[in-house]
Amino acid sequence: MTLKDIDNQFDKSSLTYWFVGASFSGEDDQFKRFVSQGIWENGYENELIDKVNSMKVGDKIAIKSSYVRKKGLPFDSKGNFVSVMAIKAIGTITANRNDGHFIDVDWEILKQPKEWYFYTNRTTLWEVKYKSTYAKKLIDFTFDNQAQNFDFFRNEPYWKHRFGDGLKKEITWAPFLVDLSNQLLAYKKNRTALVEKIKIIAEKQNLSYLLNKELNDICPFTVIGMINRQMTIPNRQAIAADLAQALSLESELPIDFDGIPLLNNMKSWFFSFEQFQQPNDIQNLWDFFELAILFADGEDTAQSKLQFIDSYDSLLKQKGIGWNITMALFWVRPWDYLSLDGSSRKYIEEELKIKIPYGGFKKTIDGKNYLELIAELKQLFEHDNSIVKSFPELSIKAYDPNLLDEDEIATESIIVEDTKISLKDIIANQCFIGEERLNQIVRRIESKKNVIFQGATGTGKTWIAQQLAEYIAGSNKENFIHVQFHPTTSYEDFIRGWRPNSEGKLQLVDGPFLELINRARHNPSQKFVILIEEINRGNPSQIFGEMLTLIENSKRAHQHSLELIYKKDKNEKIYVPDNVYVLGTMNIADRSLAKLDLAFRRRFAFEELEPTFNDVWMKVVSEKIEDTGLEEIQKLRINIEHLNRVIEDDPRLGKPFCLGHSFFTPIQSSTGIQEWLNDVVDSQIKPLLLDYWPDNVSHVDAQCNTLKGISAVC
Repeated sequence: MTLKDIDNQFDKSSLTYWFVGASFSGEDDQFKRFVSQGIWENGYENELIDKVNSMKVGDKIAIKSSYVRKKGLPFDSKGNFVSVMAIKAIGTITANRNDGHFIDVDWEILKQPKEWYFYTNRTTLWEVKYKSTYAKKLIDFTFDNQAQNFDFFRNEPYWKHRFGDGLKKEITWAPFLVDLSNQLLAYKKNRTALVEKIKIIAEKQNLSYLLNKELNDICPFTVIGMINRQMTIPNRQAIAADLAQALSLESELPIDFDGIPLLNNMKSWFFSFEQFQQPNDIQNLWDFFELAILFADGEDTAQSKLQFIDSYDSLLKQKGIGWNITMALFWVRPWDYLSLDGSSRKYIEEELKIKIPYGGFKKTIDGKNYLELIAELKQLFEHDNSIVKSFPELSIKAYDPNLLDEDEIATESIIVEDTKISLKDIIANQCFIGEERLNQIVRRIESKKNVIFQGATGTGKTWIAQQLAEYIAGSNKENFIHVQFHPTTSYEDFIRGWRPNSEGKLQLVDGPFLELINRARHNPSQKFVILIEEINRGNPSQIFGEMLTLIENSKRAHQHSLELIYKKDKNEKIYVPDNVYVLGTMNIADRSLAKLDLAFRRRFAFEELEPTFNDVWMKVVSEKIEDTGLEEIQKLRINIEHLNRVIEDDPRLGKPFCLGHSFFTPIQSSTGIQEWLNDVVDSQIKPLLLDYWPDNVSHVDAQCNTLKGISAVC
């Protein structure tokens, strides 16, 4: 039987059309070898065997190359990347060797590769039937040389949000995040410069979670997460604008953020504190970030898929990585990767009726199943009756507040390694409070439920509150959120308020405290903690509203439910469950801050932290500063305690204005106590003392000289 006879025997609908790649195993392009030898070879060792064996004599086949581009296109890409599939050769299968690898083909090399847009596939072997409208148009273009109708595809549901006519201002965040990801990649080997830029933005936007950590390195996902946290839309837009300017982004700033899965404000990092990090944790995140971009934008070859899966699975074993890595992938390439946050998982299983295979490390999903789930959903998007047509649309639907009743709202329940810290861990981590006192504080938190840490500047209020919050919340970091009050913080920010959506309409949005309460109600066996820094910097009684009654430890039950000011349902009532703990910090020396009223104080216990220059402090100083004897440190302790007595005895100041141990505890290793001490006194202590005694500079100088050891204590 001749090839012509084979071609004439079957019509288009009875044939199978195969679009195949020509690169595998990390080697050079196999295109020339394939066409010269009249073959096509499956580059996987143990995959696609059955699929290759199903390829029949007479089936049509085309060699393609897949990539993305946003410039030099025959239509307006509107600043978005377009998926492209270049057809380089077409042919007819003449024999199948039935070994799962080799197919004999009569190839016809095209004089010039022809590009097909939108409806593409990056996998090594794509099976297409002459059934759907998209498939028919692709087959006619490839094998019958018919032109592609760009306008048709631009305005189809899957692509209209990016390329369609009369675009609505929605999903404007997608091109911005893609551009941000591309620009960040340039800093993979220049992270010092990136960190400096991030510090400037953090200072400007008062991002305390970045300012309060010794930031020497950062991963790209944490940078992108700066605008994908639980914040108001104006705040997110302001940070986006700063990132755009700092990194020279070309994309327009987003005007909507609908559908973006958000980080817990307390878990805004994709890596652990330095003392819990492995040496390559941050580098691994950068490597995976680069790999994810290359994999999304290029060919899905045997080698690239295996690299992605191996890197993904390896990353899951790092502390701080769980389902959140799928959120990060979605940010990087929202049209290519699927976010499996709690809401999306619930939507996929309950609305789309697709079961998610929970079998990966930490009971998540492994890399192989993740890619297979993406492929399954992309096939679903092609169906005319599919209720969602893309990953961003899926995410928007999943986060639609009208989708579920309040009691059915999905909660994030990530199972991670048991990394719960103990009180001994806290003490070992340069804590100057003894175990007995720590146990006493924990018992008070357990009984009162609400505790505020107060004390002089530099006494480690935030540090100890954060350590104890993590101790109480346990190994699940999602159960702990960290916020900061400021003079403009309102009930609407913290509890619930009206927010404009992308269409300019107002909708009720829950604040971080109400979100935590809802998660706690759905997970009664777990403990949930909110830490509020500078709790008296705002007006806490107004910010808490009716929650002030509900947080009282004697009111933690359903029968004490109250109606909120803003209700999503006329019958809606809220209570604070018994597994929610409220911790706060308060600087009592700042006279400009609001005083707490009696009603608020009655709901809280107060823990006073004092400057502590004990033997533990001396040991830490001696370990951090080389070649320093205990006599020198003892002398420094005497000088510090002398200064604090001077401050305490001043009737205009008093005990709240004493200097805490944080000022005099080295963060980084140093050589020579005098050089370190001079720097601390000149840059931190002297400016503070000038605020204390603005009209007595000589007195300030004398106290500074005493601290430095230049003059003796009188």
